[in-house]
Amino acid sequence: MLFYSAPEFRYLLGLDPMFGYRHRPEEVARLEKFRRAELDLPPAELARVIGTRWAFASVHGAALADILKRRGFRAAYEGPDGWVFDLEEIEERR
Repeated sequence: MLFYSAPEFRYLLGLDPMFGYRHRPEEVARLEKFRRAELDLPPAELARVIGTRWAFASVHGAALADILKRRGFRAAYEGPDGWVFDLEEIEERR
């Protein structure tokens, strides 16, 4: 599936979140806790929950992007619309 950035919108899921809650309620609830920094998910677990190697944080989610960077997540892309993080590659912790 192709993903087109739309910086004027905020997404937690590629579909309307209510479809996600209906389909996978526990995992959507975990994602929401992670997004609010109430739950720490290691990259491999985050990749499993969202079902992809990549995670996108829009410019509206800059605080979350900063948290991911501090935890060692590698931004494969950084641009005016946001960041794409590679969940399979972690930078060395210093």
